Amino acid sequence: MTKFVLAPDSFKESMTARVACQSMTEGIRKIYPEAEIVQIPMADGGEGTLDYLMNSQNDEKIHEQVMGPLSKTLINCHYGLIEEGKTAVIENEKIGKNCLFKNKWNFI
Repeated sequence: MTKFVLAPDSFKESMTARVACQSMTEGIRKIYPEAEIVQIPMADGGEGTLDYLMNSQNDEKIHEQVMGPLSKTLINCHYGLIEEGKTAVIENEKIGKNCLFKNKWNFI
């Protein structure tokens, strides 16, 4: 039997790692319907990490407006409460270049 191990990270601003796994699985099933497929969505600590760690229906994503590191700058961000609210997960990537510096510097 053919076995596939799928371990993608998210595709920036377009697809979560879980959706990437599901899409890959659908494609593989068209060619190898009997294949064993192991899905292991990954996250590197940047974009997508919060969504990756939020597994339970009890997990909650909270949207807030917060003060950024450049004073006077309010930023729309979010964080997650997981493990029944015992642990908070914050994605700093959302606060970084995407929110603060997009008008100040030209990122390539």
